[in-house]
Amino acid sequence: IHSEQFSKIGYDELGGILRTIGFEACVISVGPTGHITPEHADLDLMRFIEATTGAGLDVPALATTFTSAMHPTVRLAFAVGGEMGIPIFRPGEWRYGNAADIEQRTAEVQRDVMGFASLASQMQMAIALHNGEDDTFGASVWDIQMMIRGVNQRFAGYDFDIGYATAHSGREGADVALRMALPRLKMATARDCLWSKTPDGAWRVTECPLGEG
Repeated sequence: IHSEQFSKIGYDELGGILRTIGFEACVISVGPTGHITPEHADLDLMRFIEATTGAGLDVPALATTFTSAMHPTVRLAFAVGGEMGIPIFRPGEWRYGNAADIEQRTAEVQRDVMGFASLASQMQMAIALHNGEDDTFGASVWDIQMMIRGVNQRFAGYDFDIGYATAHSGREGADVALRMALPRLKMATARDCLWSKTPDGAWRVTECPLGEG
């Protein structure tokens, strides 16, 4: 489970609570909305990892909402993760937004992704890129595949989200996307969702409990 879902619980207590609930591992979130905020990351991140593993849980990955490998908190997280043997780092998500030039926006995202991949190779970690929703880069797995196909598989791959893949491409399209992602699969996200109509008449992907989508 991701630590940000328990952001009000101190990291010294969280590992024991998660173990009691039945979880075996915790992905630690680092960033403005994460469990470890940038202001205190230099002191708290290593302590959080030690407290979690000390409670008997694994820390398989660090995650952030930042999308630039140049951000000092990102570089710190990679340094700590590499030193403590955490294998995976999940960057934030890039959006196309209202970009007038899609190719230029793609080039900007590629620059950022290559920055993360470079840090990962230096620290002997791997980045896991998430196939998100709506206009996020990677909602179509082909976006990610075209960008990282020249990068060593050890250092760049997917956090494959079956719920979003199905919402984006349908069942058959999600199956193709999964087969494409498998050789580079680093993480998997279990999520369920459905299409719902908003009051203004727009259709939108809405998350729901597993098995109800």
